Amino acid sequence: EHLRPIMLLTEAHILLGGAPFLNAHAPTVGHILSTTVARVRPRGAALVASTMEALLRNYPAEGAALLSSCGAWGPLLESCAASHAGVRRCETDRVVGHHLTAVARACAAAPGILDAHLPVAAGRDRPQFGGRPG
Repeated sequence: EHLRPIMLLTEAHILLGGAPFLNAHAPTVGHILSTTVARVRPRGAALVASTMEALLRNYPAEGAALLSSCGAWGPLLESCAASHAGVRRCETDRVVGHHLTAVARACAAAPGILDAHLPVAAGRDRPQFGGRPG
């Protein structure tokens, strides 16, 4: 019920308030996003995604770091993994698409931002994602 106005106001403040707003209110923005990402219905997820998109488009590196420090990446990545694994009652493809867009934007701005969530084990010849080094 309150998600729509909260997300619209947060997005507007990110867009209009600029860096001074983000510097002053980063913990609040982080809390709002971390408590809503991957925890709302698909319609609400589009609102959350729009706010994350505004953050990551206007402040790519800072937004990625903010989402990391507030703990938003964990639930977001778990949601994507559940969808990929075919878990019942997981997010819709559209919501997962929103999540992956946020991941792509964050990784483009700060390539190592997800290292804590997606470990890469060094192999003999080349890095290998997850699993055992090769």
